[in-house]
Formats: sequence, C-alpha cells, structure tokens
Amino acid sequence: MIGDPYSSPVLQRTQIHKVPEALGILDDMNLDQIALLEQKCLEEQAINLTATADTCGAIMDYVETISDGVLPYNSMIFNYDFDPKEEVVKMIFTNSTQVDKIYESLHVADSTKVPKFMFGNGEVYNHLVDKTMMDFSVYFNYLIDAKFPLLIMAGEFDMQDGASGMPVWMK
Repeated sequence: MIGDPYSSPVLQRTQIHKVPEALGILDDMNLDQIALLEQKCLEEQAINLTATADTCGAIMDYVETISDGVLPYNSMIFNYDFDPKEEVVKMIFTNSTQVDKIYESLHVADSTKVPKFMFGNGEVYNHLVDKTMMDFSVYFNYLIDAKFPLLIMAGEFDMQDGASGMPVWMK
C-alpha cells in the first residue's frame, strides 16, 4: 500500500499549502511567504537531511497559524459522528472478542507493549525521526515495474494534503 505523500516528504511539505489555498485560507501575500519557506526547505535539504524536518516543517507551522489551527486535522472530525467511529476502532483493537486473532494477523501477538494498539506512538516517532525526510517514492516505480499489486491511498479527508494536494505527489 502506498499511503499519502509522506513517502516523498520534501515534496509533501513544500506543497502542503495546496488545500488551504484551494479553500481560500491563503492569499497571494501568504503564498509569497510560503515560497520563501519552500526555498529555505530545499536549500536545507542539500545541507542536512535530518535537520530539514524542522526547516520544512515551518511551512506547515505557518499554514497552521494562518488557518488558526484548522488544517492539521482529519476533516472528518467536524462530522457529528466522528467520535463514535474512533471509539469503534479503539474497541476493535482493544476489546473485540477476536482481538487475539487481529493481533496475530498484524504480527503483534507476541508484543509486550501495553496497549498493543494506539493511534500514535512517540517512541516510534523518535526512532524514525532521522528518516522522516528521506524520499522513498523512487521505490514505487520498482514495485509498479514488477507488477506488484498496490493500493494507493490518498487521504481525501486529510486537511494537510487532501484531494487538491494529491496530484502533486502522485506524479
């Protein structure tokens, strides 16, 4: 499965303004500022790939500030029934009568982590932080050439990238 644009993180971060631009949250003055932040991101990439995460992340920080904190969220949170959906996911991965079978299918049955399921994990992030800006998109062509079955997931409810940001990274 190819999921969202994080496989090409510099491209994702430099194009993250597409959704707020499409929604009219950003105007030409904002786009000039974003262009400067993009340039800084691309320059930093050539110097220190690990440090680039913070430099390129400044683009999202700027967009988040301008949008008053709206854009980092899954837009489904604004639906009246989002919380019940989230609760169902939690229940499936924690309290289901089939939870042992689910964990076995996910290859985490022997994990000593408690809880075995969580929506996010800071420890995992900390161990991968030096890889967050590495571009893995080149491997997609290898998979496609090998006729490997793929599912391409594009987060249409993703307020950071969303439908208007998907064509950029899928090319």
